[in-house]
Amino acid sequence: MRFKKCQRSDDTAVSVVIGVVLTVALASAIGAAAHYYTQDSSWQSGSFTKQQSIATEPSFMITSSGEMTVVTEGTDGLSDWDDLKITIEGEVIDNSNTGKPENGDYIYFASKLEEIADGMDEEKTKVDVQIINKKSNTLIASYKIDLRKDAEFNKPPYEPSSPSPNDNQETIGINTVLTWMGGDPDTEDTVTYTVYFSNTLESLEKNPVNVGEYTTYVPGKLAYLTKYYWKVIANDEQTSTEGSIWTFTTQKKPNSPPYKPSNPNPVHKAIDVEVDVICSWVGGDPDLKDIVTYDVYFGTSNPPSLVKKSQMENTYSPGLINFDTKYYWKIVSTDNNKASTPGDIWEFTIEPIPNIPPSAPRKPGPDNQAVDIDINDDFSWEGEDPDPEDVVTYQLYIATSIEELDIVDPIDVGTNPTYDPGTLKHDTQYHWKVVASDGQDRSIGGPWEFKTIKMKSSKMGFL
Repeated sequence: MRFKKCQRSDDTAVSVVIGVVLTVALASAIGAAAHYYTQDSSWQSGSFTKQQSIATEPSFMITSSGEMTVVTEGTDGLSDWDDLKITIEGEVIDNSNTGKPENGDYIYFASKLEEIADGMDEEKTKVDVQIINKKSNTLIASYKIDLRKDAEFNKPPYEPSSPSPNDNQETIGINTVLTWMGGDPDTEDTVTYTVYFSNTLESLEKNPVNVGEYTTYVPGKLAYLTKYYWKVIANDEQTSTEGSIWTFTTQKKPNSPPYKPSNPNPVHKAIDVEVDVICSWVGGDPDLKDIVTYDVYFGTSNPPSLVKKSQMENTYSPGLINFDTKYYWKIVSTDNNKASTPGDIWEFTIEPIPNIPPSAPRKPGPDNQAVDIDINDDFSWEGEDPDPEDVVTYQLYIATSIEELDIVDPIDVGTNPTYDPGTLKHDTQYHWKVVASDGQDRSIGGPWEFKTIKMKSSKMGFL
């Protein structure tokens, strides 16, 4: 049986019973067993006048045998108790003195409370107890003692303890789950819990959350590097026990790696890409203050080789590359916290070597603006193609006026840069041009012009 010192207004220390509920087993007048209980706290009330007979205020207990026990400290002498009498409900209780125990307290055993027990019909009864000085018939102390019949007193739930995260713990994840230890001495009691949680102490009481019988609470996603306050109140439908206020601080926001390089230009598997291509991509980092650099891998083999390291730009010029060739490339992004994100391997194919048009036909025969050209002369010119593998063919346009030159049908000459027109007309102005083609592009020579010779005359007439 334990005692606790409580401070009175007059600074007198009082021993009171705490802890386990005291059960009183009393025998009834007819021999049947009855159980009586005293409250754990505030079960006695009254006034005390300090006299020489009792130096400190007594406290009361009920023993398991149904006897009332009066405890006091530091009386003035062994004989002082012989001068006292105790009354319950106005009846004098037989008294006896047990002497002074080793702990310095005097213990006075009053008679059993059978008479009172027999008269208790209500669930809760208060009885009057008085301690009186026999010689002077002076009232030393008067109390009302609260007794209960046939009902155990409720024990409050255990104080919530063992918090997780630990009190004052730091670097806690932002998705943490709060847990604690709870329970109740009365194992049949159902305990529920109310959680108070906030990032400021001032607002802790504003948003209580009832989590039922669970000893866990999920606060949701928390803010980084923030101090949180929380407490738990345990309830067993009759009483509640409030836990301490605990705190924890969440972790600093971890570094996020750079975004994966994306949106390549040229697009993946592009063809006929211009030979002076400039590669570009989209990069960046979720942490806006981070500095991101890029490693460029480029070449005709897969995987490509590193060609540029830690550049700031999100563009790359490969310089002189080959026509009609497939190239592979990849970008790796790295931030200033050394976190890296590789991109995919992309590819594109450079356009074929572009066609060079044939040279424009030149050195016409007859010469441009020549006169007196024989009516049996052939047409001729020079031409070639810078691409030696190309085959050049020619079309010849002939007309007697410049206006007709663009509307006459062409003469397919083939690959030979000459043409026999047959016999031309005397004294006629001819206009002509040659179109050279390599199957892809065309070049025009001319227009040129010449005039044929006049018909010769004789004595007999014109020849």
